[in-house]
Amino acid sequence: MKFIGSLLCGLMFFSCIGYENGFEDPGEDPQLDSFSQALFGHWMREQIGDCIWYEEWLSFDPPGGFVSTFVERNACDLAGHGVFPSEGSMRVEDGQTITWDFTTADGRRVMQSFTAAIVGDSLNTAAFMRSLDGSYHARYRRLVEDSSGYSDRDVRIELSFDSPPQSGEVARDCEVTVTINVTADAGADARPQTANETLVLTGTCGPDEDSGWIRLHFSDWWDVLEEKGIWDKYPAQVSNAIYDSFSPDLFLEPENPEILFQYSYLSWYQKMKNPPPTSEEFWSQEPCSTGDCLEIAGEYEIHTDCPGAEEGQTAKITQDRCKLYFESPLSELIGPTGCSYQEGLYTSKGCSGYMTPLCRAPSYDFLCSTPYANTNFCTVTVILLW
Repeated sequence: MKFIGSLLCGLMFFSCIGYENGFEDPGEDPQLDSFSQALFGHWMREQIGDCIWYEEWLSFDPPGGFVSTFVERNACDLAGHGVFPSEGSMRVEDGQTITWDFTTADGRRVMQSFTAAIVGDSLNTAAFMRSLDGSYHARYRRLVEDSSGYSDRDVRIELSFDSPPQSGEVARDCEVTVTINVTADAGADARPQTANETLVLTGTCGPDEDSGWIRLHFSDWWDVLEEKGIWDKYPAQVSNAIYDSFSPDLFLEPENPEILFQYSYLSWYQKMKNPPPTSEEFWSQEPCSTGDCLEIAGEYEIHTDCPGAEEGQTAKITQDRCKLYFESPLSELIGPTGCSYQEGLYTSKGCSGYMTPLCRAPSYDFLCSTPYANTNFCTVTVILLW
């Protein structure tokens, strides 16, 4: 199964155009903290793979309003396609711990708590916040309850460095002590299982050339847990919680050393100007909109997994307002023309394009349907040549 994306240069997909925002902007509400005010609005992440193409939308209306919307575009089971909103509640605790609680249409209750951070127009749900003593801490809890019972996983993690990471880091060896506390409850008929583990990891810390951030890269997490005997020491519900809750590949934003981010593209949500779509179908194609749109004209290097295509070629994209023109060989892959919207792209061949906002060089990813039976989509990535 192929998944597309990464932490800093992952796909940040946009698929909703032309809807009015469903929340009234609270402006500067003196009763809301700054994080809650920044959280207001709609956020989305997307995952793509074989028979997988879904969007998860988070709509926040602090102090308590929340809607989770799941948009399924490509499940192998066609009956599963659609838009599934679930209204619930949310709150912010301890400055940057978000908790949301909602019930799905089929009666399943989902409650999650996690340490979060906002970087520009991106929301990260796997963040570590620095404490006064220089250590970093994070919490993750997920409770799912339905007619068959419930499961409740609560994980708290503390990171203590031999030398705390700084924004001006140079490449060096470094060490981190990871303390993980887990409580896993599999339901009324099972006794809650707990774990309290302390692990010391060695690795390297220093500037990351691709992202421009500081990267702290430590030992392989699976190997560390294997060496520590975690898999044999605890039942699966606990050992899996330990494994799932932490990645020893961390990033620090130079402008804000108070926050660490784990390497996990699934923890990134992009701020959207529009609310979730009401249909799983994409926006219409040409004629193009005459409103605001992305300016993407330039010369690009092409990378693709589409059958029969050649890697590393270059092509120009020209633009007349919101109308796009693609030069060969890009035109053979995604079509000769397309439209630019404020939050995405659409081509005459039916490919949907999405901006990759956190890379140094602007790049765009086009998702295109293919006629081949063994795959539903192929991707074309274009990277601007400076």
